[in-house]
Amino acid sequence: MKTFIYLIILFSATNLGAKNQPVNSLIGDKGFAVIMGHYPNSNSNENLRVKCHLLYVAHVLKQKNCDHLSQNLQNKRAKAIDLLQQYALKGKYPKNKYHEATRKPCFIDDEGTICAVGYLLESTEGRALAEEVNNNYQYSEIYEMDVDFIESWAIENGLTLQECAMIQPTYDDIWYRNYQRTLMFSLGTSLRFDGNYYSKFDLAYSFSNVFKRRFKSSVNLQYIPFRNGNYSAALAYYKTIYIQNKIKAFAGLGGELFAADMQQGWNMVPEIGAAYQHIKKRMIFNTQLTYAYHVGLQNTAGYAPNRNEVSLLIGLGFRL
Repeated sequence: MKTFIYLIILFSATNLGAKNQPVNSLIGDKGFAVIMGHYPNSNSNENLRVKCHLLYVAHVLKQKNCDHLSQNLQNKRAKAIDLLQQYALKGKYPKNKYHEATRKPCFIDDEGTICAVGYLLESTEGRALAEEVNNNYQYSEIYEMDVDFIESWAIENGLTLQECAMIQPTYDDIWYRNYQRTLMFSLGTSLRFDGNYYSKFDLAYSFSNVFKRRFKSSVNLQYIPFRNGNYSAALAYYKTIYIQNKIKAFAGLGGELFAADMQQGWNMVPEIGAAYQHIKKRMIFNTQLTYAYHVGLQNTAGYAPNRNEVSLLIGLGFRL
């Protein structure tokens, strides 16, 4: 039944003109309704819709209990909310010139007018960084951007990723994804403690909740061609934790099938590591260093390589 209702909402939203689509993908036009006493229609002033939304969000953020934050973060949060109110009252917002049939965010428009989240970023980090974000994500929603960077900046200013998404006026329909998914192929070197090294290939499917996640999960297929026709193939599950912008630490556990000297066997492989990622639009560039130990489970005598492994991988991926 729920699926049927969602399909009706989606079908209805995609057949509405931009004037009738909600101004924000999380709370819709609630701000306009609270301030004006009714929901907007096709005749409502566009500038007024955005202003009501931003003033309402600023009010909601002010009312939120933030005693769990340090005094420094509380002060930064208060400053960010004041900046949001100032921006809203100025009434000068970006124009969406290239998507007339649907609503979309616009970080900085052709005239140099910046959006609300962009204004907060500009006020705290400078115009150059805001323009860099615009170059990569001009018409993207918050969850489509470099989520780790946006969240890191938000946390440093006493905000959350979800609050940034609530601030951002949107010019799209109400259907949005809560999960971010990526696919990445990596290759590199597997160095064993006996001095031998082998090529290593890794295919990873990663997923995370963009608003609630502190961790990212991934399932990896790995292959190492040993010498003389021998090989190792593994399936592993990893949990990645955000450390700071673009740098992550992860731990995983996998099952390894190996073929050595006409015999097959099994290992269990716990692994830890760190990664550096650079994200540009939908492309992801990844470098990671890992340590793994291959614990014998079956036919362990036939496993010739040293069981201590250090791997260096370079990967290229994209968001699905």
